[in-house]
Formats: sequence, C-alpha cells, structure tokens
Amino acid sequence: MIEQGFAFPGTFCVGADSHSNMYGGIGCLGTPVVRSDVAILWSIGKIWWSVPPVLRIVFNNKVKTGITGKDIILNLIACVGRKAVLNKALEFDGDGISCLDIDDRLTIANMTTEWGALTGLFPVDNKTLDWLLNKQKYNPNNLRFNKEQIHKIESDKFEPDKNAIYEKTISVDLSTIPKAITMPNDLEELLSNSNETIKINKAYIVSCVNSRKTDLLKAAEILKNKKVSPDVELYVSAASAEIESQLQKTGHWELFIRSGAIILPSGCGPCIGLGKGILEEGDVAISSTNRNFPGRMGDKNSKVYLSSPELVASSAIKGFIDYSNYTEPKIKIISHSKNRNESHLRAIKMDMKLIEGPVLLCPNDNISTDGIFPSSHTYNESLTDEEIANLAMLHYDPDFQQKVEPGDILVSGFNFGCGSSREQAAVSLSLKGIKIIVAGSFSQTFRRNAINNGFGLVEAPEFYEFIINNISTDGQPTIRTLVDLRLDFSNQEISSNFSNRKFSFRNWSEVETDLIRHGGINKFILAN
Repeated sequence: MIEQGFAFPGTFCVGADSHSNMYGGIGCLGTPVVRSDVAILWSIGKIWWSVPPVLRIVFNNKVKTGITGKDIILNLIACVGRKAVLNKALEFDGDGISCLDIDDRLTIANMTTEWGALTGLFPVDNKTLDWLLNKQKYNPNNLRFNKEQIHKIESDKFEPDKNAIYEKTISVDLSTIPKAITMPNDLEELLSNSNETIKINKAYIVSCVNSRKTDLLKAAEILKNKKVSPDVELYVSAASAEIESQLQKTGHWELFIRSGAIILPSGCGPCIGLGKGILEEGDVAISSTNRNFPGRMGDKNSKVYLSSPELVASSAIKGFIDYSNYTEPKIKIISHSKNRNESHLRAIKMDMKLIEGPVLLCPNDNISTDGIFPSSHTYNESLTDEEIANLAMLHYDPDFQQKVEPGDILVSGFNFGCGSSREQAAVSLSLKGIKIIVAGSFSQTFRRNAINNGFGLVEAPEFYEFIINNISTDGQPTIRTLVDLRLDFSNQEISSNFSNRKFSFRNWSEVETDLIRHGGINKFILAN
C-alpha cells in the first residue's frame, strides 16, 4: 500500500488489516476496518467511523546511536501501558521526529495497534517529502508518485490547528530510550537486569513491522562473515518482493544466505502461525514481529520475546538473547480538560427488549483475538458455522468449550479483543450462542467486527471491577458463575441477582443501534 503509493500523505486510507495504522508513518491517516466494511466500501463507497479522542505524543531530543523505532514503541507500550491510549488517535509531534527515518516511523505507527490505539499519525516533513521524491525518481512509471502531487503535499502544510484540543500529551525524551526486549508472550513488560542466560532455538526477522530495507540492511551487516548458531533456526523474509530485489542487488540478501538463515517468501507467514517455521511446543524464540500473544506464532506453550532486527540477528549468532541492562526512559503524561471530540458520540434511548442471561466470566484483561480465534484458521474459508463456533477461545482456554452454554452473557476485562482484525473472533462467540458480551472495555476493531455482524457489546468498567472483586476466580480462565444478569437498555442499567447495586453503561450510537437491529451491516445495506 505504501510502496505503491495507494496510502499517500495527507489522505485517509483504511485497510482490512489491524496494522493499517502503519500508513501513519508517512502522514497518511491509516486505520483498520474489517472484511465486511471492505465489501460495503467496494459496493457503495461509504463507511461508518467514530472519530476518536486524540492524544499528542511529543518526541524530544535525539535517540542514541543504535536505538531503533522498535525500541521506542516497545518502551512506550511497556512504560505508558495500553489503557492510556486505548481506542484513541495518536498524533506524533516534537523536534525529535527529525532524527527518525521513514522506516522507523513506519515501525512505530505499525505497533500503535499493539499499544491499543486506532491510528498513529506522523507529520509530513522534509524527510517525508524526500522519501516521496525518491520514490518518484525510482518509480517513474507509477503515476501516483508524480511531482505535481508531491509539490501539492508540500504546499498544503499538513499540520494541526494552533488551538487543537488533545485529551492527553505524552512527552518522551528520546535520548533516554534504551534497547528493548519484551518478556515472553507479554508486550507490557520488558526484560530488565538479569544474570540469566536465555537460550533460544528460533529467531525471526519477518513481517510487516521490521522487514523493510533499512531493517534488513542493519541485520545483514551484523551477520556478515558470521554463522547462525547451530542450535538456532533463523527465518528471514522481506516485507515485499521489491525490497528483497533491492537487497539482492546490493549483495546483502546473500549475507543472510551465507549466514545460514532460512529464507521465506514475503507475507505474514510465521508471524500469523502459517507456513514454514512456526513455533512448536517448548520452543523459545526472539522475533522482530509485532505480536507475541500465546499461540499466535504456533504452539501456545512456546515462548516469544520481541525486539529489533539487530538484536534478533546478534542473538541468532550467539544462541541466546543478547541484551544489556535496562534503564527506564523519561516519559511524562499530562491530562488535559475533557476532550470535546467525545461530544458527538450521542447515545440514544433504545426501545430494545431487556437482555437477560447467566454470566460466564473470563476474568482477564487484554484477551486477544489470537486467544479468541486461532490465527492459523484466519484464511480457512471452508469452515462451517459449527466448526467456527467450536474454535472459540481455543488458545485462551481449551476448557471454555465445555463451560459455555447457549444464552450465556460473557463478562470479561479491559481491552477485550485486542490484536488482529480477524472477523471470526467476534463471529465465533456469537455462533457459540453467547447472547452479548459485557466487558471493562473493548478493542475498537473487535467492537467494529461485532457490530458489523449484529452482535452486541456493552462497556461497563464499574460493573466488571465489582464482579472481579467479589467473585473468587482461583486463577481459572473461565468460570461458570451463579450470577444472572439483566441489561435494561431503556434506563442504561445493569442489575443482577448477585447484588442490589445497579451499574450504568452507555448505549450504542444511532449508527451502531441500526446495524445491530438489522442483524449486521450486510443486512442493513440490503434493507436501505
């Protein structure tokens, strides 16, 4: 999309992939939609989208030598956390941006998805314009990269209003950002000081986040005249065939081959648990991909540490994770007055009937779409509805299928459905007979998937906190409770047989209500 000029600075571009945020690295407002949305877009050229609150991320000073965009975003996820940016739009600013090349910006924008945001937008500056002119020079037959369009971008001065209102400002001193390696299967904790030697048997420099030209050039130079440890399988793929061709011309692709790396074709591949090189039970890996949710890259009993391509390459040579002492960066969060961007999200009174049912509790935050529906079945279009239903929550809790009953109300924690934009995550729960999901909060992309399929979701953070503090879970991932829940949409109240206390929730917007009433976006379009 970026390479061919479809995602272009100063435009709004959506894609049926959760990493469409990446377009923001070149100043294109990119955000994920889902397969149903794309079908409707092709059909009528329209889409629904709720404008989110906006956060300003200010980069000050310059990064130290050797620090990458991957180090920056992993530090932000771990130090700030997901809750602060969940379902928000992030606008990057500050003098520190000038020290970041386009590939580093794309990496940061790409992983604003994992951070929890709906989009991450960088400014269009001289580096962006130079990148565009370079694309025009070396792609003269691609009419999307033309001088007239590039000069228009330059003259339009794509920048925020002077009186722009932000919900929060997050100030980051780039000079204090250290190298970062996540803990296994966890994005919110980084590997810190330790004397432990962490041996690995697999390493990956693949996927859309860190397999661009500069990423691979740096990794290739580390591998030059060296061999991958005999105890390690190093898998390498370029982000595109064009990038692989460029590295073949410079001789850097040959460096990977000589080092003993296993070359894979461009594509999602092992990052999504497909094809050659997926993780097996007991494997320990370091990867430059963007997700390490359990089960995403293969067996859910494997371990995946995330880091930059350079650290993946050096670790593959040594046979163990190459890391140094970690020092926490200087990051400051400032909250502002209430963001008026939320004022348009008008909740309406609904004439819906009451929804009642027993509570099935999944008492965890950040339950990902990889946990809800296996990534290995993402592109399996031959599955029946029953087969899709029987895969629900497989990697979250294999016993879920024995505990769930038709008519259950699923109650869960914050950021439910984070990760991939795969539609089957919402559909599988609906097909399994879940009546409605009540959670502390939802990933907006999962929410969009559910609503587009006529499946209702209710955000009730206070109710979830009450339940989790008053029901013993004993560490179980899924609990059949004795609680019966009652959702009153007319009064926006949740009540139960567990307590006399009532909890409020915000009703759906008018658009969301129409979609749910019609049974999903396809039926809504046909009816209108």
